[in-house]
Amino acid sequence: MLVNEITTKRNELSLGSYSSGTMRDVDLIPTFMEALESVDAKRAKSYRWANRKYFNYLDDMSKYDEEDAKEREEMLPEITQELFDILNEYCPAYTYFGSHPGDGADYGVWVSDSIEDDVRYGELVKIEDLSELDEMLSECKIPKNVLLVNDHGNMTLYTQTARLDDEDTEYTVIIDREEVWAIV
Repeated sequence: MLVNEITTKRNELSLGSYSSGTMRDVDLIPTFMEALESVDAKRAKSYRWANRKYFNYLDDMSKYDEEDAKEREEMLPEITQELFDILNEYCPAYTYFGSHPGDGADYGVWVSDSIEDDVRYGELVKIEDLSELDEMLSECKIPKNVLLVNDHGNMTLYTQTARLDDEDTEYTVIIDREEVWAIV
């Protein structure tokens, strides 16, 4: 997957764990809904309304007889999967919502392997120090997407835009740099 432009959304999920220690749909769905509510309350409300039959069940399972409970339980994995898909829409660039690569029962927002491909194919510039960007600027190179990885392994993803300021007789290049996410 090549990413030519990193766009930041007004409401994005933060990197890290949202649920750990369980893989049960009855535990995951409420947690995932909380995450959705934190970034898009209107969409969460709409999704809950569209699936109210199942959310009513989750809210109070004791009201249902065995047959009704079984019918609703069978749909929960589908709701969980739909929430994975929805939450992925609110992830920052180069991240995904899913299980942690080292722990299948730890769900959250993690860095995607696609970041390595984009570095390899030049869609993302990887540097060790921000001063390297000044050197690139002196060579008239202004990368749009920048991944800073320091000697401790901490990573910060930036997006940059350049604009020309034409004060009187001089032109000045102004770089606007925005941090997309950081892992320290």
